[in-house]
Formats: sequence, structure tokens, C-alpha cells
Amino acid sequence: MFTDITGYDAMVQHDEAAVLEFVDILRNTLQQSTEAYNGQVITFYGNGSLSTYPSAINTVKCALRMQEACREHRIPLRIGLHLGDIVYRADSVYGDGVNVASRVQNQGIGGSILISGKLEQEISNHPEIQTKSLGHYKLKNVKKLTELYAITNPGLVVPTGHKRASTVKKLLAQGSLILLLLLLVGYFVFDNLYSPAQDTVVELREQQVAVRFQDFAQITDRLEIPSMASHWISNRLREIPGAHVVNYEDALTEPEVAIASAGVEKRREFAERTNAVTVLEGTIYRQSERLLFEAHIYNLESGESLQAFEVVECDVSDPMQGINDLGNKILGWWATKDDIVYSVPNYEAYLLFLEARSVWIEDVQKAEAKLKESITADTTFIDPYFLITELYSNNSDFVQRDSLLVLIKSRFKNLTPGQRSLLGVYEAEARGDLVQTYQSYQAELRSDPLDVFVNTAGMVQAVQFVNRPREAIYWFDMIPPETIDMTACTYCQARLRLATVAYLQLGDIDSAIYTATLIPPVSVRNMRYKLKPFAILNDTATVNGMITEFSAAHLGESSDHLYSDMAWRYKLLGRKDLVDHYAGFALSKLGNPDRAGEIAVECNYLLGNYQKVLQLVETSWPLSKFPDNEYVLMWTSRVYARTGTAEDRDHVVRLIENLNVSDPHDYGRSDYMLAVMSMIEGDRASALFLLKQAYQSGYQFSEFRYQNDIDLMPLFEDPEFLDLITPLQ
Repeated sequence: MFTDITGYDAMVQHDEAAVLEFVDILRNTLQQSTEAYNGQVITFYGNGSLSTYPSAINTVKCALRMQEACREHRIPLRIGLHLGDIVYRADSVYGDGVNVASRVQNQGIGGSILISGKLEQEISNHPEIQTKSLGHYKLKNVKKLTELYAITNPGLVVPTGHKRASTVKKLLAQGSLILLLLLLVGYFVFDNLYSPAQDTVVELREQQVAVRFQDFAQITDRLEIPSMASHWISNRLREIPGAHVVNYEDALTEPEVAIASAGVEKRREFAERTNAVTVLEGTIYRQSERLLFEAHIYNLESGESLQAFEVVECDVSDPMQGINDLGNKILGWWATKDDIVYSVPNYEAYLLFLEARSVWIEDVQKAEAKLKESITADTTFIDPYFLITELYSNNSDFVQRDSLLVLIKSRFKNLTPGQRSLLGVYEAEARGDLVQTYQSYQAELRSDPLDVFVNTAGMVQAVQFVNRPREAIYWFDMIPPETIDMTACTYCQARLRLATVAYLQLGDIDSAIYTATLIPPVSVRNMRYKLKPFAILNDTATVNGMITEFSAAHLGESSDHLYSDMAWRYKLLGRKDLVDHYAGFALSKLGNPDRAGEIAVECNYLLGNYQKVLQLVETSWPLSKFPDNEYVLMWTSRVYARTGTAEDRDHVVRLIENLNVSDPHDYGRSDYMLAVMSMIEGDRASALFLLKQAYQSGYQFSEFRYQNDIDLMPLFEDPEFLDLITPLQ
């Protein structure tokens, strides 16, 4: 067994004290686990170790125990196991078995346990150990291809495999015995003509690659060319079976550095941070009015150029033509063809699309405007169509979203498999089928798991569509937060918020605190999530201190919402004293507590001042003028269910039912409001029936719905309710 802490060098530079603590924990864990399974630690070298065991199953059980301990302390450990002969000499061990185990470990990522096919055969009769084949790998200094397996027991991270199909297996599966015999005869006839170099090329195409371009042309009005080339070629490569591409945003850190020639330490740090084995590094030069594009694939261990691509050139005024020509050469080589014809968008359209992605959360209006401009600049560029579809869906602008889906289907007839899959995702969401939306998106997610944007969308769906916190953490762990600049990437902050919620749902308070502390305190939205773990711990001193500090740093943004949010949290936790404290404090900070607003309405409801809630709502949003306003109906219906007359309740029920009939995009909100009314009135059966209807119609999980709704608290332990909130259990 070989173990290794991934990203060790970068972690040392960031926080040496914390890493030394990790090392101590790992050393103790290794010693205790190895002793428990009758093993022997051969060597421990700070961020890794080598140990041996008397049986295959003991080795695996020891690895599982070590990963469980490392998860508790958030140590990104990868483990590689192999069964083979070894030779003891002095205080060390040697042999092919040691070499293979080391190479197996090198293919892993933090949180994973990889094993060789030989070891998998030995443990295959142990049903408690679950495995998944990752395909055949060409390991360094190992002559034969080695099939690797990942152990997939709960909590473990499973890397994306580099599977290489076996022609013989395919023929056998098809029953083509004659073809198989011909194949074998042909092998012996042409054995002397066989070129080992071809095997190397196949292996190279299947290795994990990072794509990055550097700009030495420095054209003032074309500064985004390297980013565009990296993004476009990365995304197109992912559509080729067998290609494994890391997130291009990670690959583009330190754009001024040429990784291939930056030295061993820099290449090693880059490899550990991106989980890449090779780097496709391109360079853009200028000669007079021409741009020159060149690219090589380099091995990150040696810095050696493994594949060079023919230099292409284009006019300075049309850099996208250069990206197009070089991209098609690279893609053609990867797909073992001479050419793959992709048509890149024009420069302006691509630039606008990337700008929209960069402001995706912080400025929705700007993102929408940029996407519309991108579509206008190049109507054949499909990416902005998909992204603006997502934007309309997020903003509940369902009419425009549906119109756009019709336009995409009519305008784009020859979609790639990935594009067809993504279109299916949006169509399922438009139908309100949350489970199908999630399941359809899994194909997109698996094909591109290391793209931060795609990965984050997968986390959103796991949490809000199907309420699977463990799944959200699985995707979160694929891209360590330490590798992302959270201040520059606003939608990346959503990853931390989602992970914090997921950890809290799983009862992992320590991990929730860890992710919460990484959330930048730049908005009320972020602060709500930073405070959650401390609220659960009843650490009001920390909560109050963080709110005070935020208020001082953000004078223009009201922090009163944070106090009302704490009151809601403590209502769920059954702390009436703290509900009264925070709700009362939030109201006292309002300039005019009789003026309607979210804080005044919510806090009075939490304090049981139901008539005050009606008064506030009626003052600013009278039901007679806003009979179809969801916010007005939500609070009015809850108060009427508690204190209203039968006539009041019947009236608001009719308005809610009319809303369902008149709005084709209701997506279960009417059923949900009626369910809450039923629960308040004590009709448990009706409440559960309506909640099921709401979910089946598309009403998503969120911070204030289902298991976070204070008026549904009596249902929280009900088996039917638990079945409802775990639709894929």
C-alpha cells in the first residue's frame, strides 16, 4: 500500500502549521490502522507512506479505515494497492510489486482508493467491498497494460477512468469467432510490423490533460485570445470518447508561466493541483500582420514534448480562425483522424459569452445582456443559447425560456451528443420533472466533471432538485476549493454555500465550519451560510461578532436580514428564547417597524404577531390588488390558517387554486401553499398528499421549504415526509 497527500507542496506554502498537523494525524492513523490489520509500515516520508500486509482483504480494510479517518480531518489522501511478490532487503522492500503499487497510487486523487486488477480478483468474493473498473492503464516501467479499479464504498472519491476498449473482448461479445481467428492469424503474420509507438500514442490520448495557451502577441484589443483558445479546445476535446481534460480555469492560473519549462517543482505543483498527467501548452506569436499558433503536449513529470502540432497562422484581425485551424488539427489527432471540422464562433461572440460566465451571479442583468449580444454577433454559436436558457430558468422567466428552447430545436439540427443531452436537461426541467432533470444532467456532469461551471450546476441539482447532500459533496470534492480563487469567481462561491448546507444535512459540523470559513464575507447571502454552523452550535457570541464585523465593513448593505435569518434558524432548532431575541432585535433596528418589508413581516410571524403580519401585508400589498402575488399569498394563507375565519380561509384557498389554473408554470407552488395551510390546520394526510403533488410538479427544495419550513416541523420525523424529501432513496 502506497499513500500520498495530494497537493502537499502547495498546502505547505499556504499553511505549513496546518499541514504539519495533517502529517501527525496521518502518521498516527497509519500506525494504528496497520497494527490493527497485522501489517508493517516500511517507510513514512511526511506526505506519504509504504506498508505491507499479509492478505489482500486486510490491506483493503486498512485502506478504508485510513480514508475514513482522513475524511474526518479533511486530509486529501490517495491510496494505491497491489498484490505481488516483494523482496525484503535491510529495512526496505523491492520488486515489481512495489513499483506497480506506487504507479497505481499515482493515478488516484484525494479521497480515493485504487487497486490493481490482480488485487480485485482476490477480494471479488467480499460483497462488502464495492469496486468499479476504470479501464486499462499504461503504467510507467510496467510492460503490460494494467486494469485499475476504484473502491466505491460510501464516502470514497472515484476518479474518472481512462478506459481503453479491448478489440478481442468486443469480438467475443459479438460472437465473431471467425473474425477473432483472423485477428489472431493477422497478429502473428504482421507481428514484426507492429509499432510500439502506436501503443504510446493511444496511451497519451487517454491521459489526463490540462489545456493552456500563452499570448506573446499582445494585441491590445484581443487580450482574451489565450482564454478563448483554452476554453474552446478544452470543451471540444471533452466530446471525444477517451479524452480526459481538466478544468480549463484551473489550468489557466499563472498565465505568464510556461509550465513545461518552469522546472520540476512547478510542473509537479501544477500536476498535483490540476490532477493532470500532461499539459497541452500552446503559444501565440505575432509576425507583422499575422498571428502564429503552435502547441505541444508535454509530460509534466519530465517536461518532455510528446506530441507537436503543425504551426498555423491567420490574420491579426481574425484570431478565431487561428484557434479554429489549430483546434481542428489537435482534435483530429485526438480522435485518430486527420481532421475534425468544428466551426468556432467569431471573436466578438465568444468574448461576450465568456464575459457573461464571469458575471453569472454577481450581475445577472449584465450576464443576460452579454449573452443576447453574443447570440446577435453569431447566431450559429450554441453555447450562449444554453446559458441564457439556464439564466431564464433561474430567474423564473419561464415564457422566455420555453420560447428559447423551441428556437434551439428549430435552429440547431446537428447537435453533438453532449448538446442533445443538455437540451434534454432543460426540456425535463420545463416539464417540472426534477428527478429526470437531475438524471439527464448526470451524463453532462460525468463527461465534464472538472469544469467548475458544470460541476457547480451538478451540486445545485443534487441539493435543490433531489435533496442528495452526499452527491453534492462528491462533486464538490472533485475540485478542491483551495485550487479556485473564490473572490474572482463569484459562482464558485455557490460551491461553498452548497457544500456547507450539504455537510450540515449530513451532520458533519466540522466540515461545514471548514467550508463556511472559506466563504468570502462579501454579501448578506454569503453571510447567511457562514453563520449556519455556528447557529447550530448555539455559538451566539461568534454569530453576533460576525454580523457586527460584516455590518461595519458593508455600511451600504443592511445586515438586519441576518438577525431575522437567525431567528428562523433558532425556530427550527426549538430555541424560543433565541427566536424572541433575534426577531425582536431585528425589528428594533428598523427605522419604521410599521412599514411593510420582508424583515417586519417575517419577524412578526416568528413572534406570533399574526394580526400585525396581516396589517403589514395589507398596507403595502393588499390582497385585492395583488391576488396572484406569491409572497402576499404565502403569508396571508399562513396567517388565515392560524387565525382567520372560515370565510377568510376559503377566500385565500380559491385565490391559490386560481393561481394554479391560470399559470402554466406554477410548478407546484400552489400545492405547496395549500399543504402548509393543511398542516397548520392539523390535516396531516392532506398536507402530505399536497406536498407530494408539489414536488412532482417541480417545486424544488430550498432554504425555506420542506425540511426547512417552520410550519412543517411536526412532519419532520414522519416516515412519509422522509420518503418525500429523499425521492431517490
